[in-house]
Amino acid sequence: KHSAYDSYFEEIGYKITGPIYLGYVCWLIKNATDKNISHLYFLSRDGINPYLLYQKLSKYLDFKLQPASYLYASRRAMLIPAIDTLNEESSELRFLISSWWEELKVKEFLFRLKIDLSSEEANCLIEKVGFTSMEYRVKRSDYTRLEKLFLEAAELIIRRGEKERKTLREYIIQEGLLAERHPAIVDIGWGGSMQKSIFKIIEKEKGSATKLDGFYVGTNNRMKSVRDLGMGADGFILQSYPEELSLYTIWQSTEILEFMFSADHPTVLYFEEAKEGIRPKFSMYNNEELYRESAEKVQTAAFKFVNDFLDLINKEGLEE
Repeated sequence: KHSAYDSYFEEIGYKITGPIYLGYVCWLIKNATDKNISHLYFLSRDGINPYLLYQKLSKYLDFKLQPASYLYASRRAMLIPAIDTLNEESSELRFLISSWWEELKVKEFLFRLKIDLSSEEANCLIEKVGFTSMEYRVKRSDYTRLEKLFLEAAELIIRRGEKERKTLREYIIQEGLLAERHPAIVDIGWGGSMQKSIFKIIEKEKGSATKLDGFYVGTNNRMKSVRDLGMGADGFILQSYPEELSLYTIWQSTEILEFMFSADHPTVLYFEEAKEGIRPKFSMYNNEELYRESAEKVQTAAFKFVNDFLDLINKEGLEE
């Protein structure tokens, strides 16, 4: 909240975030060209600034880039429609839990599920798994209880998924994904859960002809399950985590990167029909105001770096 922090965030944006943005998008252009990708879909929310930079470079460069779109998505919006079973062994359960923020109230987790549950039934459910009240804020140490909560509500979650599957499919069709010869998604990372969910929907429509690649800032070892399905999944900074990196170091790095790439709009809960077509339904919750203001300072400085870099090329030229 102090003005001294302004220069701090601007320095992070100009010296770190800007080069990462530019390097990532240039890497993306090369890989998408080499793989003959037919269309790039930048996933919300972390894909917004790479998408804007890609659009900027497409006007700057003297050769045609692959077409690109900004696709609204979230783990919650993609995962729940893809769930047809939910038990302790389900990979979806882990992603479902890790996709939401620590410190949310129990009632907010239930709200995001959008399952058909009365207040009385909800209170009975949370007492059964060991939460004290709807207002209780979930801590990292409570994730076992949270897992039990999802498992107890499994039948309702699956039923909700069936309902959302139709509109998600219509949204993917509306955005042209099914018509593409070889599309690719662009996201920050890390385990490919959204890529698998989108692939699952496309596969039901196109069968063995399904193609879907992924380009990420970084990937972790869970991305192997994506590659095992025959999809490409490449990381710019990290291509699966090197063994010498500790989990704590990785966790800190992802927190910083997600801050650098964050968007100003809330996360998507699900999709619904509207007059203008299928539209995303956003969560009422968003990153706190100070977080968004700080991220905006970083991102503004990052684009200043990009502009300065492009101006330098225009003046000095670069050897091939």
